[in-house]
Amino acid sequence: MNNSVDIIITIDVSSNNVKVGLVTDKLKLVSTANQTFSLIEDDIDGFAKSLDTDDLWSKIKVCIKDSLKKFNSENINIIGISSCAQRIGIVFLDKDGKVIYGGPNNDLRGIDSAYLIEDKFSEEELFNITAHSPSLLFGLARILWFQEEEEEIYEKIDKV
Repeated sequence: MNNSVDIIITIDVSSNNVKVGLVTDKLKLVSTANQTFSLIEDDIDGFAKSLDTDDLWSKIKVCIKDSLKKFNSENINIIGISSCAQRIGIVFLDKDGKVIYGGPNNDLRGIDSAYLIEDKFSEEELFNITAHSPSLLFGLARILWFQEEEEEIYEKIDKV
């Protein structure tokens, strides 16, 4: 008789914490772990923030390992991995897959790019495309900020 448990690993990255939960295929939460990760203040006013992506990845791995400690390797069957976040962070990769910017969900540098969005789209046009008003936390505003303010980094962006 097979006594293995089917598990889904859930990963939630919030403003400064990683939370990992193990959920059974019957949606029962069976284990959790969390870690605080490092944010980098990119400006004196605290609007621009970035992620220490090496630290974040390290904390995700620690949380997964800590969550799995409840089980031995013979009685667990990982059937899926899921991620979620309150607002969506963003990561830019170069053509070699190297991280060139990791932005947390509270990086507000895009507020300086609002006029670029407003010049291109009316609020109604943007709503028809995206189904919400333009959030200056989302990717478009940040990409436009890098295009305008950090052209060298912008030119290296291959994937978002």
